[in-house]
Amino acid sequence: MYSGLVRLTAPSGKSYRLESTNTDFPISADVNAPSLDHPSVVNYGDVALTVWKQGTTLIGRYNQISTGQALGNPFNINSAASTGNYIVKAKNGKAVIVWDNGYNIYASVRDLTTLTSLVNETLIVSRLQPVGGMAVWGMVTMYPGSPPFSYSYDVVFGNDRAAIVWNDFATSFVPSITTSPNPMYDVYTYCQMAYCGFIETKTYQANARILRLDTGAFQGGNISIWSYVGTKTISYVAEVPSNTPAYQIDIAANANDNNHLVYAWNVRLPSGGDSHTVYSSVYNLTTGTKIGSDQTLISEATRPVDTLQVGAATGRGMVLWRRNDGMILGRGIDTSNSNLLGTSNIEVESGVVDTLKLTSFGSKGLLTYRKNNGKDIFLKVLDFQAGQLLYPNGLLLSQGQTNADNRNISFSGSILSGNKILTTWDLMLGTRRTIWGRVSDISTFTVDGPKEFQISTTNEGVQYRGTAVVDNGFGLVTWLSQDKTQQRIRGYKVDLANPGSLKYGLNNFFVSPLIERDYTIRAKIKY
Repeated sequence: MYSGLVRLTAPSGKSYRLESTNTDFPISADVNAPSLDHPSVVNYGDVALTVWKQGTTLIGRYNQISTGQALGNPFNINSAASTGNYIVKAKNGKAVIVWDNGYNIYASVRDLTTLTSLVNETLIVSRLQPVGGMAVWGMVTMYPGSPPFSYSYDVVFGNDRAAIVWNDFATSFVPSITTSPNPMYDVYTYCQMAYCGFIETKTYQANARILRLDTGAFQGGNISIWSYVGTKTISYVAEVPSNTPAYQIDIAANANDNNHLVYAWNVRLPSGGDSHTVYSSVYNLTTGTKIGSDQTLISEATRPVDTLQVGAATGRGMVLWRRNDGMILGRGIDTSNSNLLGTSNIEVESGVVDTLKLTSFGSKGLLTYRKNNGKDIFLKVLDFQAGQLLYPNGLLLSQGQTNADNRNISFSGSILSGNKILTTWDLMLGTRRTIWGRVSDISTFTVDGPKEFQISTTNEGVQYRGTAVVDNGFGLVTWLSQDKTQQRIRGYKVDLANPGSLKYGLNNFFVSPLIERDYTIRAKIKY
């Protein structure tokens, strides 16, 4: 099934193909668009909203999870072009889509109970922009950052509030005098010739803004979670102005039903150094005020860290990070006062982890991570109330396709419905790329069935970037498919009690995985 099931081409040019009893299906319209990308899916109950990019346009479509049936036609979401990435998340019947256009960040809010738009499009913030620079006879320029600052943003949900979070950075480079003593020259050109001083200011920020989910209106302005301003006076000859940051600020956040926002940020060197400090802070989304004080989770001059992840539950939060040797560490937080739980950080996983994704469900955190040179996917469960692992060992999910070159964890990570956990990923084998998954049980912490199951069935080309949602025993997985004639966003309905696209027993032909045989399948095509 890596290349789809058996296909016969008739002299008329028509193609006839065998299908599994549960096949994938197109979600996007057949518009022959060459630039589809970034599919993501969220849900409220049995209603799923899939969003994808077509060029700079964000497009959405509703589907019913239990049947896979479309609920209406695809629709456009944005008028301000999406020139970068985008984020879509949902909770309590509201979905928030966030995207960027240059220095501007926008949001749209949709009601998943009525399938209507609550807020078509609103500007969240205009980021800081560089000011000033090098003057050459009146032309003022500034070199781009090398390395550049890595910008990011996210949206997280409390109870009746959401918070959009983002980092920011900019350089201003202005003369130390405000007017030129020589009226023939502007102040920049004069300072270039006269070697007067320049004042360089680099500003770093971690910010948030609160959105009411009942009205879609913002609650107040920007909240400055953390900021730092570095200023120095230099000679123009001694240093050429550039937008190169001295620090990189990585951010992550989540929120709980208490409307407590848990915010974490890592202040590190952008390149060539190991020094780093990870902080956490808690804010009340109802009032917009800080709870307690900022906390320092780790501060070291060796073994830099990356991949901040934040989980949240009632009264609790948890921050995870990956050290450069592949170890995952973490710390629990009491969101009522911002205090750290326990006396030290906990070791969540020891070594060689290269990718991780933390998702929150009730008081539990599902940590999906990849090891063994990108080949194997594991699962661990965290107890947010205790700030500890619920089970000590990791559960290996990727069994069966032992010759896989690589596996990429889906953007949605692992998701929970009842006691069942659905985890999905892209599997790469040579030039082939397909979508696979695994169901496990959180109550027993065991996997269902003998191995992973295949989700994508058409497989006319590469299949990648799968995301999933679940509700009441069913799941919907969506991904980007390179079909023979055009790109499509495809979907697949998963029965968590009996997953997989081949229904000959759970991932097995007829009898048992212990019996190795060759099978012949005969079919008659009637037309």
